[in-house]
Parts: sequence; structure tokens; C-alpha cells
Amino acid sequence: MRDINLLQWVGANAIRTSHYPYAEETIAALERHGILVIVETPGCSIGSYNDQLLREHKRILDKMIGTHRTRANVIMWSIANEPTNTTRPDAVNYFKELAFHVKELDPTRPSILITGEFAHRNASTSAVSFRDNVILKKVFVCTIVDYLPITEDKQTLRM
Repeated sequence: MRDINLLQWVGANAIRTSHYPYAEETIAALERHGILVIVETPGCSIGSYNDQLLREHKRILDKMIGTHRTRANVIMWSIANEPTNTTRPDAVNYFKELAFHVKELDPTRPSILITGEFAHRNASTSAVSFRDNVILKKVFVCTIVDYLPITEDKQTLRM
């Protein structure tokens, strides 16, 4: 409750969860106080991409979205925080698979990828090309740098 009071005191109206699952009660308390939430997976600093990790990441997304998708204050799903090597083909395929999986689970909300890399500059050839938004993370600053929605056929991006 104290954290919510502090958020309101500084005039904040939204938060992005950390890289661990938040309790359902916390998201509910934020909802009662009108605080919007970007819910994030514990996929932090991923740099190696394989089928076993992809299955686990999808399982976590299934649980996260299944738990919170009926919450009115949840506005986005964060697929991962600061993955590395996002221009490698295995990373591109990995995040493409996750982005489409999130859209199947909840087509009503955007997905995001938080990155500290400059992959957004090569948006068509990196893992960032398959999400709805990218947040470029700099020291103390986060900004949405571009918007490239996935098309209806789920194969290409609308530019």
C-alpha cells in the first residue's frame, strides 16, 4: 500500500513490473487505485536461444496472461527485458514465435520488448521487428521509439 501511495504522491499513473511475477493481490490493489500496469516476464538478459527455453518462456507467458488478462488496468505484455544478440537469426525466430504466441493469447493488448541495444535501428532484421512496441532503455530514461504493428496475416509488419 505504501508503494501505491508513493506512486500517487509523485503523480505516476502506470508502472512496469519487475522481472519476476507479481502477486495477483498487488495487481488488484493497483487496479483499485487506478494505476495502469505493464506486466513483464522474468525473461531478463536472455542471450542464448533454444527450443527448451522457448517452451519455458511460452509456459510463463501462458500463466502470466491467463492470470492477468481480465484486469482492466493491464495495458501491455512485456515479453523480455534487455535480451542480447537480437540480430542473430535464432533470436529473431525466438521473439517472432513469442510475439505471435502473445497475440494468440490476447489479441487486444500490445506486446513490448525492452532493449538496451540499438536493435531498434535495424527493426526489420532484428528481434524487435515482431513486437508491437519497443522501449529503448537508457540510464534513468525509457521511451517508446517506434510503433510497428503486426498485420492481420501475422506474417509481416505494417510499416
